[in-house]
Amino acid sequence: KTRRLNLPHAMSIDERILDVSKRFAREFVQARAKIAEEKERLAKELSSERERLTEELQQRHREVEEERNKLGHAQERAKAVSAQPDDDVLALNVGGQLFSTQRSTLCLYEGSYLANLFSGRWESSIERDAEGRYFLDFDPSSFRLVLNFLRSRRLEHESAPAPPPAVPQEKQEHFQNLVEYLGLTEELRQAAERAKAARPMAPAAPSVPLGSSILQSATALLGALRRNPEPAAQAGHAAGGAGPFPGNAEHGPQDADALGGPRPATAPVLPRAHAQGLGARAPAAPSRQSAPVGTPPAASSSASAAPSPPPQGPSGSGGGQSSSSSSRSRAPESSPAPAVVKRPGWSRKAAHALVLIDELDPCIVSIQDTRARGEAAAVRATRGFQTGRHSWRVDVEACSDWSYVGFVGEPWSAVSSPVGRSMHSWGVASNGAVFCCREEATSLREFRAGSRLVFSVEMDGTGSVSVTIDGEEFPNVFQELPAPIFPAVSNCRSQAKYRLSFEG
Repeated sequence: KTRRLNLPHAMSIDERILDVSKRFAREFVQARAKIAEEKERLAKELSSERERLTEELQQRHREVEEERNKLGHAQERAKAVSAQPDDDVLALNVGGQLFSTQRSTLCLYEGSYLANLFSGRWESSIERDAEGRYFLDFDPSSFRLVLNFLRSRRLEHESAPAPPPAVPQEKQEHFQNLVEYLGLTEELRQAAERAKAARPMAPAAPSVPLGSSILQSATALLGALRRNPEPAAQAGHAAGGAGPFPGNAEHGPQDADALGGPRPATAPVLPRAHAQGLGARAPAAPSRQSAPVGTPPAASSSASAAPSPPPQGPSGSGGGQSSSSSSRSRAPESSPAPAVVKRPGWSRKAAHALVLIDELDPCIVSIQDTRARGEAAAVRATRGFQTGRHSWRVDVEACSDWSYVGFVGEPWSAVSSPVGRSMHSWGVASNGAVFCCREEATSLREFRAGSRLVFSVEMDGTGSVSVTIDGEEFPNVFQELPAPIFPAVSNCRSQAKYRLSFEG
């Protein structure tokens, strides 16, 4: 028998299905309401974002239109500038004085104040006087110097660079202020360096004639004195000496060739050394009565006019000797002047503008403060080493923390870079770092003011250099060096002073 349970509270399957359906219906309605609310919220946000983007786009359109208008104005201005000739003549009123010059002269240095002012972009903003001329409120005399310098720069040649302006002492400060205002300070400095480098060296003094040329000059001089002693003596005084020979104790010997003029026909000029060998006084010219007895008048005249042989000794006598004795006589020849040998030291030709070499001792060099220029100042020696073993010493009397001591090769010209930090240079820094042609190689000990550095070079074979710093030796620091090499130093920032000595 099947037993039926009587459960009054039990739900049938249909009732449970109906209950679940109602619950799902309620949840569906709630979800639908939430979706509608979310949709409405998103629609509002989307509308707000659309409005913002639309406004931003419109603002961007306005900016683009403004840029387009500016570009159009710039193009019109550029067309106007390009339509102007580069060399049109400009009339200037500078401090009340009138100047006329070409536009290209004022625009010679790109980036300067004058080039920017008269390039065509800002001319409409330049003040003009009542006659329509451009007005510049500068000192006229200082501006004239600047304008003449610009004109000279346009016409200069490589062999004859334009020199910097010669500024009067009372205008120095005003001129410097104007140059700085116009942005031409560096250009004037470079012009001064170019003019200094192109300055020709003084010609060497002519060599003193020796041997037969001395004898010929002495013979011609004595002959002139015999013919007419008075004009010859006057010519000697006019040449600057007492008596017939030029020169005096104060000024020394003089030579007509050295002075740029021809030798006088009546009194040939001799150097003092040779004149003293012929005597302090010339013999008196013989009279006609001193001719040998029986000599015809014509022969006597020709004999008196003939040049007398040179004297035998310093007394100046011997005018009446025979021709055989005169043929054996010789004018005393002075030994040639010894050649002037310059003492090796620091080179003025291979030095920075801030390098000062001692006038009395070329082995002492001072380097000025370089902080205003923001660069180093270097100098090399006049003496180099090609072969063999040599050594030199550098005594550091003063230096900064950016001091370099070393040597350079013949192609080196970087006087504004530290020694060792440029091509064709090798150096030891004050902190001990060793540099070879820009590259840091190793490290030694530091040096400072009062230190002594000795460089020992072996140019035969591998070409090596050993360095000794304050008595501590570092062998073969530099190797495989080219020849020749020259001692060099450099310093940056504060002042420095070095003393060079060649030891072998």
